[in-house]
Amino acid sequence: MTNKLLFPRWLRLPGLLITLTGLLLFAAHEKGYEISWLNFSTKSSSDNLLAMFTTNYTASLSFLLILLGLVFTAFSRLKQEDEMTAYIRLRSWQLSIYLCVLLLGVLIAFTFDIAFLYTSFSLWFLLLASFSIIFYGKIYLFRRNN
Repeated sequence: MTNKLLFPRWLRLPGLLITLTGLLLFAAHEKGYEISWLNFSTKSSSDNLLAMFTTNYTASLSFLLILLGLVFTAFSRLKQEDEMTAYIRLRSWQLSIYLCVLLLGVLIAFTFDIAFLYTSFSLWFLLLASFSIIFYGKIYLFRRNN
């Protein structure tokens, strides 16, 4: 049984490198680094129609790189795809979804206003990262025991 919705196997390593690049860019952005060519001017929604403000999309680029890299890593095909890897993939999805739902319950109980929005946004990254960690960890343990 082959799954047609998986990426080619060779995209796993570029996915890891793209994720690492995005994480490094996000860490640099948190320290104050901004990419100069990502500055954009936009009209303000104030009464003065000519008022402009400038924003930088370095954080958005880092989030996009992290998300793209995690998708490539999570959905890349293994060298040998069979029913057991499909089962392990399914169980890993279940566990990562349970983890995210549990965390969402904690977020609903303890965070409010804009902090809830920021933390719930990060659940997408947690879902993909936890799936990749659980899946490749289970594959490693399965291959080591067999």
